[in-house]
Amino acid sequence: MASTTNKKVFVIRFDREPVEGFLQTPGGFTATTVELLTPAGSLFQLPYEDVKAVCFIRDFEGRDTWREHRTFA
Repeated sequence: MASTTNKKVFVIRFDREPVEGFLQTPGGFTATTVELLTPAGSLFQLPYEDVKAVCFIRDFEGRDTWREHRTFA
């Protein structure tokens, strides 16, 4: 039997505000949604069509490092 863990994530969505929370692995990715538990205790089921990126993070304080348009030298 595989063990489950909760990972801290930052989910960037296409047309809405990003969401931070906890993703249970491996069960957090269902066939049609990403299931996310916020630090406040709300459960979100985000459809894949709305999700741009799922970033696994160390803590919730460093989220300003995400930049929409990165350039390379």
